[in-house]
Amino acid sequence: IISLLSIKIIHSIAKGLSPLFYYFYKPGVKQVMSNLSLATKMKLSLKQKKILCKQSFENLIIILLEYFKLSQFKSNIEKIIVCENPKKLDDLIKTYGSVVFACGHQSNWELPFLYITKRYPTIAVGTPVNNPLLYKWILSIRQMFKGEVIVPKGAVKKCVQALSQGKSAALVFDQAYPDSTYSYPLLGCRAWTTLGPAVISYRSKKPLIMISTQRRHNRYYCKFHDPIFP
Repeated sequence: IISLLSIKIIHSIAKGLSPLFYYFYKPGVKQVMSNLSLATKMKLSLKQKKILCKQSFENLIIILLEYFKLSQFKSNIEKIIVCENPKKLDDLIKTYGSVVFACGHQSNWELPFLYITKRYPTIAVGTPVNNPLLYKWILSIRQMFKGEVIVPKGAVKKCVQALSQGKSAALVFDQAYPDSTYSYPLLGCRAWTTLGPAVISYRSKKPLIMISTQRRHNRYYCKFHDPIFP
């Protein structure tokens, strides 16, 4: 049923459901409010924190519901995601053969991988969900172009091998406390994050390319940034 709806309607449904998550998903609310409280430089009032909390749930619901639509964009993925500098992507691949792509959990972080793999073979690192049937369905969407998803175990070695064979690698940054040894000041507190993308870039001698993504008017806009060499 969801797959029959337009993206605009799906986003409206998510906006209507987000207050329910806020009032009934107490563990999630506690985590979001705690993170916002740690971001002291934002100087948020309690009212502002509640608004941002609801918006974060709205974003999560949008991503979950959009899964049911993504397979419909197999022949025209550009209808949902627009690249602001496509020549940059082509030039990066032409210059370096393969690169390490990385992005944060911004808007819908699944879409840049689909945009890239429509054009170039790329592997991504993803943690499987516990339900094998559900994960098989998720993989069918993530791998509908020239993409391959591998598990985190042994991922660094597999990514380096793939990069040497002309395939790019893609990873999504995540918080990694207390597992990571690396932290950086973020909005007034120390933020720990994964070292994976930098390690893969360093070992493969391939540049790290950051991708930023925004949701605007029911579409997604991605941008590829200048190469970083560790």
